[in-house]
Amino acid sequence: MEGEHTSVAFRANHEVMDGKGVVIWATDVFRALRGEEPHGAPDPVSVSDIFEDVTGAEDFSLTFDHLPALGSCEPTHRSRTVSGRRSVQGTFPGLVARLAVLLRGVTGTEPGVFYIPVDLRPRRPGVASTANLASGFSLEVAPGETWPTVHERVLRLLEGDAALGKSLSADVLDTPLAELDEAIATMDGKIRERGRYPANAVLSHAGRIDPADLHTPGFTAHTAYLTTRPEPGAPPVLDLVEVGGRTEITLSWWDGPETAERIEALLDEVAEGLSPAALRHWPGNDTATESTDDAGIVERFLRQAAETPDAIAIDSPGDRLTYAELARRTAVVAAALRDLGAGPDTVVGVLGDRSVSATVAVWGVLRSGAAYLPMDAHNPDARIAGLLRDAGAPVCLVQRPHHERDCVPDGCTAVVIEDLDFTAEPAFQDVEIRDEHLAYVIYTSGSTGQPKGVQIEHGALRTYLDWAIRDFGIDAGTRLPLLASVGFDVAGTTFFPPLLAGGTIVLRPAEISHAMLHELLTGSGANTLSLTPSHLALINRLGIRATGFRAVILAGEQLHTSVARQAQDLFGPDCRIINGYGPTETTITMTLHLFDKETDTGSVVPIGVPTDNTTMFLLDATGRFVPEGEPGEVYIGGAQLARGYRGRPDLDRERFVRLADGTRVYRSGDIARLLPSGEFEFLDRTDDQVKVLGHRIEPAEIAKALETHPAVGSAVVVPRTAGEHKALCAYVIPIAEVTAGELTEHLGGLLPKYMVPAATVFVDDIPHTMNGKVDVRRLPDPFRRGDQPVAAGDRDELTESVAAIWAEVLGLNPDQIAGTADFYALGGNSVLFISMLASVSDEIVGDAGQERFTAALSRIVPEPTLSRVAESAREAKDLPSAGKDAETIV
Repeated sequence: MEGEHTSVAFRANHEVMDGKGVVIWATDVFRALRGEEPHGAPDPVSVSDIFEDVTGAEDFSLTFDHLPALGSCEPTHRSRTVSGRRSVQGTFPGLVARLAVLLRGVTGTEPGVFYIPVDLRPRRPGVASTANLASGFSLEVAPGETWPTVHERVLRLLEGDAALGKSLSADVLDTPLAELDEAIATMDGKIRERGRYPANAVLSHAGRIDPADLHTPGFTAHTAYLTTRPEPGAPPVLDLVEVGGRTEITLSWWDGPETAERIEALLDEVAEGLSPAALRHWPGNDTATESTDDAGIVERFLRQAAETPDAIAIDSPGDRLTYAELARRTAVVAAALRDLGAGPDTVVGVLGDRSVSATVAVWGVLRSGAAYLPMDAHNPDARIAGLLRDAGAPVCLVQRPHHERDCVPDGCTAVVIEDLDFTAEPAFQDVEIRDEHLAYVIYTSGSTGQPKGVQIEHGALRTYLDWAIRDFGIDAGTRLPLLASVGFDVAGTTFFPPLLAGGTIVLRPAEISHAMLHELLTGSGANTLSLTPSHLALINRLGIRATGFRAVILAGEQLHTSVARQAQDLFGPDCRIINGYGPTETTITMTLHLFDKETDTGSVVPIGVPTDNTTMFLLDATGRFVPEGEPGEVYIGGAQLARGYRGRPDLDRERFVRLADGTRVYRSGDIARLLPSGEFEFLDRTDDQVKVLGHRIEPAEIAKALETHPAVGSAVVVPRTAGEHKALCAYVIPIAEVTAGELTEHLGGLLPKYMVPAATVFVDDIPHTMNGKVDVRRLPDPFRRGDQPVAAGDRDELTESVAAIWAEVLGLNPDQIAGTADFYALGGNSVLFISMLASVSDEIVGDAGQERFTAALSRIVPEPTLSRVAESAREAKDLPSAGKDAETIV
């Protein structure tokens, strides 16, 4: 039983223990090693005891059909054995029947005869024993038979007690051991001389083993297999075990001049028959590429700063930093962190907005040798404190607007970024940073209710940057804005590639709004974008025509072809629309597809093929490779894989697994298929996880947060259709008086805003399907509108116009939108909210009143009702500018 660097072996004599007994013994040993109570195996039951329960069982007597043993040859050594093993990806229903059909063709005998051992423990329910409780039967396979036919016959034989048809006679049991050993040795010698055996082979299936049962602190088993020494007078045994999504097959035989070669050739035929090479090896995974630069990312940045010290590294209103200034500021941060004990594999929090301070902090942490933990400043204090505690961060760099918040827990030192002396020349010596050191930790939603920290190492990030700079066309002329939250891994596409290529990061401190996007795309000089498809759709709706853009890089969500086509029209034919895919656990993105209006004719844009040094596999529910065109779960391998989850070895065992060939992969939960073009297309999820504005959300985490409220007995959260969009809906069984507003406020103190459900519905019961999943069809839909209008019949023309805009954005009937209706409760989100406000500003308020309307956002944001928006538009319409500074959407 193998760990990554260690093997653990259990050895047992077949006279006292069978294969199932070894598994029972081994799992109990690991329970004891984990400090758990062993189950034990105290029952003294024997095979004879079980046969006594069966009436009409005949005595067992040896019969010889004089068959050649599978893979046999004249042995040259009477005690030394040779073994072979194959790990085959996936598990196979009817495995014994499949192998019997495969092997009959190899032996050439007509029919093939195979002995099938059977575990008799089910005959004594509840028996706890490691004894040899196996019996069996012979199975004949005729030429031309298919495995389903043979499997059906095996099932009938088992139902008919075929394994209990013969018992050892009393004469054998009463024979003195010395005489019995002599008789067996004589029989074995004659059988070996003739090379003729009772069967071609023994097919011994030990069942299924869960690798999770074979772990202790510091040891994780990736596989387990059995190897049986040949028995006197018996043919070879093929030991079969299903473990960790693979099938382990071993074969041993007496040593001879060609034994090893024959065993290897036989196992090759078996492996190919079960899992053809055409499915295992896909040319698209031939991505191995040598890096042209072995320097780490910090070294590359410092080298660029030395080469172009006066070039603009960060362009932000009122704070443009050259490469030399950025290098000096990051050295100040790094020196301060080193003084506080930060270094390799230390985690340092970074709390800030899309700002110069946050960018300097990220690079300063990297220069110190530590890993940064980016946190969105819009997260509630409790959430931020929880992430810092879970990550074990001893220091948190805080941007000044947030330094008075109660979000840094005890034991973590808060350092206000702006309070550092950036005028000083720090005496800082850069430390050695190796590929295996942590670069960053980013938290994603967790299905257990606990966010999980994904740990990305420098080597994985360097691999991403090697190809991203090349394939995105990043160079010294690149000007790339930061649109993603600093707590979103896609922000790495802005933080790193431009500064390693001599380009510029463009920063706008304001939150995303229609005015900010217009200025960014038409007046900032930006020429490359990195954003989610949702934000690209927003730009499309705003109709902003940007010129001079080289590339629009998309990731985080599924890209619909209609969005890509409209964007191509807006940005022009010379702008490349690049679609990427990659979970946080695989370092930002790891596939690419260049959108083509002529060939991309499906409803969604393909996600492309793996990039340099990454691989992608599609497996079905049994863990087998799927043929082209068939849907399968995405398993990702290669140099961009995360180290694992911070402090969660249980999740590591579940999500970071090994394929049969030993390849370490991340099990994504995404479903995709391989198109005839040789590219992948994303289809769906295997679980309830959803995406909101590129953020992964586990609805179970929201439900767990709801259940911390004393008035909530239980809750579930599901995505539902709201107009043309998806929105989260919470279903709550209350145990005390509580309002939906109170629960929304409760969640707002625990979770990011994008995780707070748009609607909360109180129910008496939460229905489930027969397989235990929530039956969404039987739950009330808060977004379904009846036929009766809910709008007041006497609302004025302006309110009707605002309602029409809401209806268009949300995909609803305007007559079904009441004046008190909340935009988010109707299924809206922040991107749609921006789109709605932009339309109201352009179509109703007009140019003269836009600044006044923007200034009213501080009243609209906390009360996003139809009446409030209409009232604000009425006050601003056709009025001169109030001269106030425009406020932004929070």
